[in-house]
Amino acid sequence: MSEKFDPAPFDKYAMEDDELRKSDSNATILDQAIMETFPASDPVSLAQPAPGDEADKGTLGTGEAICPNCQGSGRIQEQLCENCNGTGKVVQGVGGG
Repeated sequence: MSEKFDPAPFDKYAMEDDELRKSDSNATILDQAIMETFPASDPVSLAQPAPGDEADKGTLGTGEAICPNCQGSGRIQEQLCENCNGTGKVVQGVGGG
């Protein structure tokens, strides 16, 4: 047995230093947002809604729809669609009431 036992072998799935710093930075931003809005009933999100969204993603009574401005392509005349931020989808109310 010439090979020595290594209790902590290299982890190919471990994050690099730059990734860890970025992850810590995002966690700090989210923690700040939570503290600034506490107490609140709505969850905090780093994602900003598109201008064409009628509500935040995941809101009850809403669903994704094809953007009416770009017809779902995400582009208008070679430019990103400003209504859906280039995703081709917007969040709209569904159902009747």
